[in-house]
Amino acid sequence: GLYDSSSVGGDYNSFRIDATAVQGEYYPAWYLTDESKESASRIAEKATSSDNMFISSHDPALIESAAVLMIGDGILSGAESNTHLQFLCNEIRRFGLEAKQVMTVENDIDVIAFMIRRMSAIHKYVYIIGGVGTGHGDHAIAAVAKACGVATQKEQQLLSLVLATVPPCDLTEFHLRMADIPFGADVLGSIPDKANCNTWDDVLHDWPVVVKNNCILLSKASLLARFHSLEPLHKASSSFLSRVTVLGDQGTLAPKIALIDTLFTAISAHMFPSDLEEDETVVWIQGKNFDQQQAVVDQFLDLMEEDDIVDVYEEHLEEPENTRKAVKDKEMGQDVVV
Repeated sequence: GLYDSSSVGGDYNSFRIDATAVQGEYYPAWYLTDESKESASRIAEKATSSDNMFISSHDPALIESAAVLMIGDGILSGAESNTHLQFLCNEIRRFGLEAKQVMTVENDIDVIAFMIRRMSAIHKYVYIIGGVGTGHGDHAIAAVAKACGVATQKEQQLLSLVLATVPPCDLTEFHLRMADIPFGADVLGSIPDKANCNTWDDVLHDWPVVVKNNCILLSKASLLARFHSLEPLHKASSSFLSRVTVLGDQGTLAPKIALIDTLFTAISAHMFPSDLEEDETVVWIQGKNFDQQQAVVDQFLDLMEEDDIVDVYEEHLEEPENTRKAVKDKEMGQDVVV
C-alpha cells in the first residue's frame, strides 16, 4: 500500500518508488521529504497473457480512471450540500471513464495544489469543482497553476466579458481575477456572449470550462450548463455498460463479482442495492471492448440461477434496441418487457 510500503498500485500493477530507496532498501512512501517524487516511478512493465481476456493495467482496453476534487469550505462545514456529485459521476461514466476517487478540500491554495499533484499523477483526468468565483477564498485557478509549476495569465476575451458586465463602480480585483487562467491552459466552448449576459449572475452561470494538462476546472454555478463542452475532449473514451438486476443480497453476489474483478482486469464490475425492490441488487458491468464486455456479461449470467435474473439493460443502446433480455424471455415463453 501507499503508506505502509514502498510501492504504488494494486495486486496486479504494484511497483517500487525509487525515491524511497536508501542503500538498496525501500522505505514507506510517507518517508519522502519531497512529496512530488512520490509519483516519479509510476511506470509498470506491461504484462502479457495468452488469453486476451486478461488485460494488463496499461492496456488501451482498460477503463481509465478519473478523480473529482470538490473545493469549498461550505461543504466541509455542512453549510452547503454536495448536490452535483451524482450528476458528475454519471457523466464521467458516460464518457467511458470510471470515477475512482472523490475528495473535498478547503479553499487553501497549498492544500488544493498538493492534492492536484497527487491525483493528476495517477488518473487520466481530474475534475476540479468549485473554487472558481469572486469570493476571497476562490483559489482553484491559482492552485492549478501552482501544481503545474506555471504562472497565471489574463484571458483577454474573459477579461473583456468581465469589464463589459460589471459596472466600473462595482469592479474589484476579485472580478478581474475571474479572467485568470493557468499559463498554457485552454478554454473549452464559446465565451459567453455579452449581449446575452445582462447581469453578473448570468455570466457566472455560463462560465466556460478551463483545462490545464489533465486538470478540468468547472465552476459550481455553470457545471450543469457547461459540462457538454467536454464532449470533444472525451470523444475517444466511449465504453459499454450493462445493468443486470438480479435477486439476492450483495453478500451472496460478492464472490461472483470478485471473480470477475480478478479474471477480467479490463472490465469494471460493481453492485448496488436496487432502488425499487429490497431483495434486488443491480450489477454494473462496464468495458471499452464491446465483445469482451458482452462476453463477461454472459459469463456472469451463467453464474446466476435463471430464476434470479430480473432484467438486463444495455445502457449503451437506444431504447428500441434494448431487446437482449426481452428476446431471451420471449424464447422461453415468458411475457416480460424490459
